[in-house]
Amino acid sequence: MLENYTQSVTNGDEKRFESLLLQPDIPFSSTRGLPGPDESITTVDTRNYAAFNAVIFASGSRFHQQFHNVKIEQVGALAQASLDYVTTEDATGSVSYGWKVIHLLKVSGNWKIASEFYTGYPLA
Repeated sequence: MLENYTQSVTNGDEKRFESLLLQPDIPFSSTRGLPGPDESITTVDTRNYAAFNAVIFASGSRFHQQFHNVKIEQVGALAQASLDYVTTEDATGSVSYGWKVIHLLKVSGNWKIASEFYTGYPLA
């Protein structure tokens, strides 16, 4: 499943990527933009797959993505993958990297992404 994830991002294959999602409106969010300690949390919405899609698939840019330090825990039909990611924009060579946690559910014999949260590391 994780190989399909990186290959679909690298190949710009939006349909293949979306086939990995349990639903298109799952919790899918970066930690960027979360409220600070003095801000209200009543408007927090973590269903931000559309923002990811706009950058990775709809922008016309191409990216290469790799996962490292993958740790998977599974009990029955529930699994969690924790990993470091490196995403490189092909045209500019711009690199972003960080850490993400993906929650998976096995539905009808297939692993589906039920949620994804990620954070970026500051560039040195």
